Formats: sequence, C-alpha cells, structure tokens
Amino acid sequence: MQKDIVKTAKKILGTVLCLFVISVNLMPQMEVLRNLDDEIALSEAGDLMANLNGNLPISVYDTKGVAVSQDMSQSLSQIDESDQTLVIKLCGITVKQVNAVKRDTLMLMPGGQSIGVKLHTMGALVVGFGDVVTYDGKKERPAHKAGLEVGDIITEIDGQKIAGAEHVIKLCNVSEGKAVKVKVLRDEKTMEFEILPGFDAIENEYKLGLWVRDSTVGIGTLSFYRMDNKAFGALGHAITDIDTGSLLIAEQGEIVLAQVTGIKKGAEGEPGELLGAFSSISRRLGSIEKNSTQGLYGTVYENICCEQYPDGLEAAYHEEIKEGAATILSTVDNNGVKEYSCEIIKVYRQSEREEKDMVLQITDKRLLDKTGGIVQGMSGSPIIQNGKIIGAVTHVLVNDPTRGYGIFIENMLEAAG
Repeated sequence: MQKDIVKTAKKILGTVLCLFVISVNLMPQMEVLRNLDDEIALSEAGDLMANLNGNLPISVYDTKGVAVSQDMSQSLSQIDESDQTLVIKLCGITVKQVNAVKRDTLMLMPGGQSIGVKLHTMGALVVGFGDVVTYDGKKERPAHKAGLEVGDIITEIDGQKIAGAEHVIKLCNVSEGKAVKVKVLRDEKTMEFEILPGFDAIENEYKLGLWVRDSTVGIGTLSFYRMDNKAFGALGHAITDIDTGSLLIAEQGEIVLAQVTGIKKGAEGEPGELLGAFSSISRRLGSIEKNSTQGLYGTVYENICCEQYPDGLEAAYHEEIKEGAATILSTVDNNGVKEYSCEIIKVYRQSEREEKDMVLQITDKRLLDKTGGIVQGMSGSPIIQNGKIIGAVTHVLVNDPTRGYGIFIENMLEAAG
C-alpha cells in the first residue's frame, strides 16, 4: 500500500513539474529570451529590462556584476558608455549572455525618387549562341564547342581587355581565322578557352557564334544617400540580365531622374509596374560603382533633399526593427515623392536571407487605389519606422500585391562598403 502511495505521489509530482515547466515556457518573458539576439544596441538595453520584468524571477547583471535596474526609464547607456556583457539569470541560474554594444549614429537622406538606371557592364555578357554558316552550308557554334556557357562574362581576348560587345566582334575579325584565347568570368572564377573562329559565308566575316550584351537600362527607386560622404543605395536587389538572370557586374553607369508616365496596376498573380521614362537630358543624379544582390550603389553628384525629412534620418540597426506600423517613400505619379502607410508583419533575423529580411503590407488606401500595392519600379522605396530608416522595398509577393519583401538598411550599408 505504501509503495502505491509513493508511486502515485511521484506521478503527481512529475505531472505538476511538467505543467510548471510548460507554463513557464509560455510566459512572455521566456518568449523575449528565445527571440533575443546575441548582440543588441546599448540604447535598447532599457527596453530589454522592461520586457523581462514580469512574474518570473529574472535578473540581469552588467560587466561589473552589478544588477541592472528593470525600470524602463533607465538604460545601460545611463550607467556606462562602454560596451557591456549582460548576464541574464533565472532563479539565480545563468540562462543567456548578451553583448550590449554602443552603436554609431549614421545620418541618411531618404530617397523615394523614381530613377532611371543606365548600366554598362564589365566586358561582354554571353546571352546566347548563334550559328556560323560556312560556304558548304554547315552550321557551327565555335564558342559553344569550346566550352563557353550562357552567363559567362568575356573579359579578355588575346590579352586585350574587352570594352564591350562591338570590341568582341572587332577582335574576332582581326584574328583572320586564327585561334583566339578568351578569358571569361564564371561564378567569380576566371577561366580561359581557346576558340577557333568560323567564317560566316552569309555575313562575310569571322565569328565566334555567340550573342553578347554590354549594357542595360531600367527604372527603380533611390533608397538613400549618406549625408557624410554622399554614397547612395538604390533598388535593394540586384540588376540581372533579362535573358540569363545573371548578375550584371558594373563597369560604369549612372542614375538619372526619371518621370513616371503611367501605372500597370498589380493584381493577384500579375505583378504591376511603374511605367517610366528618361533621356539623355534627364537630371543626372549620381555615378554607379557597384551592382550586388543587395542593391545598386555609388555616389550622388549633389545633395538631393527629401521634402518630408529635409534634415535626414538616422539609420536603424536590425534589432530596432519591430513588427507594426511603418511608412514608405515612393514616387508613383507626377506629384513627386509621397509618404504612404504600411505594416511590418514579419521580421527575419537570418543574415543569409539577403534582400528578404522582412515582410511588409501596404495599408495606405491612396497607394492601393493607384497601384494595387507594391509594383515593379518601386524597388528601393525607403521604409521608415519610429523616426528612422529601417530598410527598403525589394520584391512584391506575386499572389498578393499588397505585400512584399524588404531589406534591412543595415545590410544595404554593409553592401555599400
């Protein structure tokens, strides 16, 4: 009988302990701990103290072993201006350590202007292969036979740096049918091929049997420029070749002010588009120096003032970005840059997401009526939350044009170098 009582008591105790552990894990404080980054800004430490304040006996100690107040009005920046290692304890047991670091303040001038992009790529991009028709009617593809692939960037022929598509044709003809040594860039690796040009009986010239491209144009949105050195960021995603999908490596280029001439409204399954125009006399805004998966970067020629925020805004660090209300700056008609309301509905902390760090939803009726939500050409529109630039719009969700992805401004600044 006594053994049965003990056994039953152990079962009851085990059940109680399980329920206790489950209830503890469901408490808001534990959710805060689970989502807490290993590094936070020193200025955010006060909010952390407040969020950890609750029913659980959680205490936080600074680098000197002094307990930090959980009063929301007090932050570590008021205690010590140097970096801190926070030790978080539950019932006196250390459960997590967090680095609280002092962040530099970087002022940015927000964009939102519609821009035309004129990009000249490095070398010549292989976008396809064509037939070389010989005198006896045979069809040859010398470059493809030698091992070149779509997406390769031809950088040199016989030791000469390639200046563009026309240069490839010229050097091929100069060879007079002799084999040429061709250097290409493929997946960031340099490779060398020897190609024997074929003589095309129809066009009466030597050919490698390939199609190449050396430039592209498009429409996007300026995201920001740094107020200290005029370095700009735009688009928030890469410019890729329309045929191959390959990232275009910028040799030189320019952004100019574009005019929105119309809107193709977005709908479910059909992404919309801003129709824009620019010309050789459009206002020149800046030079392009880099095209990357995180956007387009370079230097503006002069100050470009934002009417809504003429004094500029601070750049936010990723840990400051929260789910909730925000705004975007964008140009969707001839009335210039306007501010529209949106909602940050998901924030991702994984750095490998590249240009898809957060999900936002357009809530502004004016913008929804005009565009249906996010459309092509709005990529790069700066996102603002709590008085800081937190990122830029990058993509629209095809099945729901009211929603799209955004990139952290912190990641854009890092990509800009």
